[in-house]
Amino acid sequence: VAPSDRIRAFGILYWVINLGFAVGLTLGGLLASKSYFWLFVGDGATTLLYALIVVVGVPETRPAVAARAPGAPRPHPLAGFLAPYRDRHFVMFLGLSFLFALIFMQNATSFALDMTAHGMPQAVFGRVLALNGVIIVLVQPFLGPILAKQDRARTLAVGCALVGIGFGLNAVAHTAPMYALGVIIWTVGEMGVLPVANAVVAELAPPEIRGRYQGAYGLSFGLAVCVAPAVGMFVLEHAGSVALWVGCLGTGLGIATGHLLLSRSRSAQHGPSSDPARARGGAQ
Repeated sequence: VAPSDRIRAFGILYWVINLGFAVGLTLGGLLASKSYFWLFVGDGATTLLYALIVVVGVPETRPAVAARAPGAPRPHPLAGFLAPYRDRHFVMFLGLSFLFALIFMQNATSFALDMTAHGMPQAVFGRVLALNGVIIVLVQPFLGPILAKQDRARTLAVGCALVGIGFGLNAVAHTAPMYALGVIIWTVGEMGVLPVANAVVAELAPPEIRGRYQGAYGLSFGLAVCVAPAVGMFVLEHAGSVALWVGCLGTGLGIATGHLLLSRSRSAQHGPSSDPARARGGAQ
């Protein structure tokens, strides 16, 4: 897609993934109640269907690579892999993304334990967390065009702050409505961060290695998925839930500040006109 449409495109992908997740859980539960055999057959069939759609309907988008001159040394295999990590501003962006994911992934671990500790049954936890998917499915298609017109860095900063506030609210939550309010707040923040962050990664990357930058960004989330449960459990056990959620609040606000400072650093080094996001009104 054209650079001006990237946030809308990533927003649609993000929306479809969440829609598929919701439908998949429902259908998976239905199939599993009948037969695990058909559950796995259906999983394999839908994956093959996806492959067929890509082969038939999705054109190649990777930029052509210039042929290597005769006699020129062959680049080391690790050179391309390490390229994103030699970009100082991008490495700082990865660090902020890792910290964001550490907060965000508490919804799958510590959040459930905290609600249970306050006497919330599993059914209530399921309904509260389901608000996340419902809001995304209903709101994201309309939010994408709005976000595309906004300043990138400020959007990321506001989104990260909202995620921190949403999880921080758990420090004083003792009822289902209070937990639900926190989910609503951090879901709004999530919708502002994830599509925009993907678009920013695409804009920061040289076109010929854009996939490597996206892979490095995905790795930052993958590492956080591994680390977040251990961090959350450690804080819960040794400092208690209030410390965990206040820590999430402080970290979220710190990440928000980091995105604004990173934007200023890039602008000071490259100038506003060198950044496609800033050229359209963004700053990241």
